[in-house]
Amino acid sequence: MTDEDVIKRLAERTGSGFITQAKRAGRKTIYYWRVTQRLTMLSIMEQLLPEMGDRRAVRMRQAVEELQPALSCPAHQPPPPARG
Repeated sequence: MTDEDVIKRLAERTGSGFITQAKRAGRKTIYYWRVTQRLTMLSIMEQLLPEMGDRRAVRMRQAVEELQPALSCPAHQPPPPARG
């Protein structure tokens, strides 16, 4: 995306991820917002889904479906409750 302000608002609103940019000679700077934690990505997508247009909502639902199997692995499960 070339609108830095939109990318910054998204990062601020979610409190997650980081912003990078790519500059190419004679072209606009492109800004990227990256989130690497799968659980965080899923949570953010679920929050943003109602605000998406039809085309982006379809793609976001597909991404959520693709994330689901990866989230079922033991590394992504919450820890057991503490005994006490």
